[in-house]
Amino acid sequence: MPNLRELSDDLVQLGNMLDGSAGDLDDEIRDAITEQVGLLEDDLETKVESIVSLIREKKAMHEVRMAEANRLRDLARIDLNTANRLHDWLHFNLKRIGKEKIETPLCKVAVRANSGKQPLDITVANLPTEYTIRRSSTVANKEKIREAIEAGTEVPGVTIKNRGTHLSIR
Repeated sequence: MPNLRELSDDLVQLGNMLDGSAGDLDDEIRDAITEQVGLLEDDLETKVESIVSLIREKKAMHEVRMAEANRLRDLARIDLNTANRLHDWLHFNLKRIGKEKIETPLCKVAVRANSGKQPLDITVANLPTEYTIRRSSTVANKEKIREAIEAGTEVPGVTIKNRGTHLSIR
């Protein structure tokens, strides 16, 4: 069976032959072309059914894999949270009993001071202006742009795009 592209090319070519002839073809040739179009349309329907089945299968597999990925991500998050809680629990208890170092055949654990700059707790509202930085960003006002375009005003830097098409499968 020809692929979808070949089928659509053949149908377009035969359609052009029928449209372009405008009565120049005798009835026998016109009937043969019409019969061939019917056969191609049958093949097209079969091909479309196959493609739609494949699309549905791939979408179903996507859903299954996304569900499994979500399940694994949740389990990984649980594992990481458990490891972090155990780490914090061990740190707390070693500090609590004043033990700074423990060595076992499996590991070495030590409570150490952090390095680097000391952390700051800042309330920006209470800072003098000499210690603040003002930042702003520009964002497009899409509603105002649309209103201007609908009113017939050309807005520099704005191009209206074609909405395009989509395939709906039910």
